[in-house]
Amino acid sequence: YLHTSLDVSNPGHLHLFEEGLDLWLVTLQNATTCSPDFLNFIPAAISFMEIGNENLKKILHILEAYIVLAPLETLRAYADPLFTGISSKLGTFTAEASNAILRLIDTTLLSCYQAACFPALFQVMVSKGFLMKMMNVVLIGEELNTIIVGFLMVLHRITIYDAPSFLTNIIQQGDAGLNRYLDVILEKVR
Repeated sequence: YLHTSLDVSNPGHLHLFEEGLDLWLVTLQNATTCSPDFLNFIPAAISFMEIGNENLKKILHILEAYIVLAPLETLRAYADPLFTGISSKLGTFTAEASNAILRLIDTTLLSCYQAACFPALFQVMVSKGFLMKMMNVVLIGEELNTIIVGFLMVLHRITIYDAPSFLTNIIQQGDAGLNRYLDVILEKVR
């Protein structure tokens, strides 16, 4: 049923799609392990994230459930496309979707740190432009203050996990980037 409801080439998938997402999420939330066959559904979730429809929040919860259930397997195979997708849309989400993205990223960082795969994840975040895109969203400041503070929280978590790499990456952007970043932090803390 799950495969049929998620198959966008199937004409009947439109009627089954939302129920399929619900089934998918509940199955992940109640699972104790994740089989390789079930991991093979992750590319579908990532591609659905690109569509950006009304089910985006549910899709982000599905991705989050995979990361909690099987962080190493999920991130080893799908960190690149996941962070490519998030980076391409970062700064264009609604406030509700931005909060769901922040929750997904925070859960990813926590799970990855506990699974001792943070250095590899950090490299993916840098190579896919995610880190700089997040910095730019903070520096431009066009999001709601609560969203900017959420982004700052994520950036601070990254700093705590690997301060030398984070600071090296910011310094590569030049003194102006570092100064602007510090100004935003100090402004939000006031």
